[in-house]
Amino acid sequence: MAVPKRKKSRARTHHRRSAWK
Repeated sequence: MAVPKRKKSRARTHHRRSAWK
């Protein structure tokens, strides 16, 4: 992940799609 963790605006990550379902 080259993107900083400050970009919390995009919570639609494919990391835990089972959570935001």
